[in-house]
Order: sequence, then C-alpha cells, then structure tokens
Amino acid sequence: MPEDPNDAHFARLCELQQLQLEKLEEISKQLAGSAESAGRAHEEYMRQGVAYDQALSASQASDRVLVKVVTWRAVIIAMMLALIAVAIFLQSANP
Repeated sequence: MPEDPNDAHFARLCELQQLQLEKLEEISKQLAGSAESAGRAHEEYMRQGVAYDQALSASQASDRVLVKVVTWRAVIIAMMLALIAVAIFLQSANP
C-alpha cells in the first residue's frame, strides 16, 4: 500500500516545528545570559556611581577644611602685620 503524502508532509512539519522549538530554546538561553550580563553591568555601574559620589563628598569636605585653614592663616598674617604696623608707629611716635 502506498504511503499517504499527507503523512509525510505532517511528519516534515513536525520535524520543522521541533527544529524551531530547539532554536527558540537556544535563543532564550542566550537572552537569559545577556540579561544576566546586563544586570551585572548595571550593578557595577551603580557601585562605581556610589564610589564616585563618596569620593566627591570627601573631596568637597577636604576643600571646605582647606578653605578654613587658608582663611585662618590669612587672618593671623593680617593680625601680625597690623601688630608690626602698630609697633613701628609707636616707635616712631616715641623719639
């Protein structure tokens, strides 16, 4: 008895569908790996952002301390110059 062409066609469609399913599973695994890599990259980016913010904050605090130190030094130098000027004035006033 000859083979039914519909059976052969159906069998071929089943094979193609199985191949498509395998290909979709492979693509799904690749996408899952890509999503995991993207997640790790995002976490690293966020860690670097936090580290940058902390470094910037520390730098700004250091700058504020430096400004205070320089300001106080300027004030002390100005006071010393004023005392020297007063001493010179007093010496020149007393012959």
